[in-house]
Amino acid sequence: MADAHWQDYLFSELGDKRAARNQKYYFKDLSDDQNEELMTWLLEYICSPGKVGAMAAAPTSPYDPFFFVVHPVYERIWAGMRLQKDTVYKQFDWSFKDDDRCRGHHEDDQMPWDNLYDETRAVGDLLTNGEIIKAMDPMNPALPYMYDSFDFSECG
Repeated sequence: MADAHWQDYLFSELGDKRAARNQKYYFKDLSDDQNEELMTWLLEYICSPGKVGAMAAAPTSPYDPFFFVVHPVYERIWAGMRLQKDTVYKQFDWSFKDDDRCRGHHEDDQMPWDNLYDETRAVGDLLTNGEIIKAMDPMNPALPYMYDSFDFSECG
């Protein structure tokens, strides 16, 4: 069972624990005791989420099992958007807080790569974000792959 302080907080917000049905929040078709038990468990669960998933931390995101499942979908959506006639999707918007503490997010920030698609480039001449985005243009014939469709009917 939960520590007393969890219950004290929960029921100070919800009111008398014996009158769940008279409260703003309760679970239908549960008894007052079941409501009390479930509310207590929910409060403990919500207030103790444990560790944030790895995809929330950029340096470790590839360790998250969903990373390599989710990111190709985003890239496919992005490529489809860039192929639209509407120029809104063709230009990347770099206008966010310009802050030196947030290195690696600006158009001219260098990334740790000096070669894409076997281009002739001096070793150590690092690519910028802007150059990488330009190289990833779905109309670039140097891309080593192309999506066969941008139909997302499998998504419902």
